[in-house]
Amino acid sequence: MMKSFSVMAGAVLSLSLMAVSCVDDVSKTNNASTNNGTTNNGTTNNGTTNNGVVHWDDCTITSECILTANSCCGVCGVPSAEDMDAVNISMTAEHRLEVCPVEMPCPACPTAPNPNLVPICEDQKCKVLDVAASDYASCEVSEDCTIRAAECCECGFNGVVALNVSRVQDYEAAVCDPTQECLACEPDYSQFEGDCVEGRCVVNFLE
Repeated sequence: MMKSFSVMAGAVLSLSLMAVSCVDDVSKTNNASTNNGTTNNGTTNNGTTNNGVVHWDDCTITSECILTANSCCGVCGVPSAEDMDAVNISMTAEHRLEVCPVEMPCPACPTAPNPNLVPICEDQKCKVLDVAASDYASCEVSEDCTIRAAECCECGFNGVVALNVSRVQDYEAAVCDPTQECLACEPDYSQFEGDCVEGRCVVNFLE
């Protein structure tokens, strides 16, 4: 009887040790997964999210960047560069949480886009380019200035900017992706005219 009890006790002890060993193995596996930087939500320990984007203004090409207000409600009327942020399109929620941590009611007021504000990717950061204040729009005489669509592709443009004729290709390099292709078309700028006012190219609207 004592011999049978000893055998049973030994079997129970053996099973207990096996269970502890299994739990320890699972713990080690989980720790190894965490140490590799992997968590349940797909965020790694080095802070990267959304396909390698770390901060809301990170970028590799200009088409990743958009403009959005840098406050809860934005501004009434036409915004200036100081009113906007250039944000990676995959990180708009993170940017919104940073500039507006507590949502609030916004006043009802008329707003309008500013065609001179365009997003660009420079030094791997989304940035707000104010075309009218940039070197792209510097001039000495009206003949220095020409009209171009604000965005990369000119077909069906949403707004126009006035540029120095000698800087048009440089501007296109800033607002277009390196391999971006646009439809062939002849944009109609007949309603606009470039003029030089106080050393800056400006858009004149023709009747």
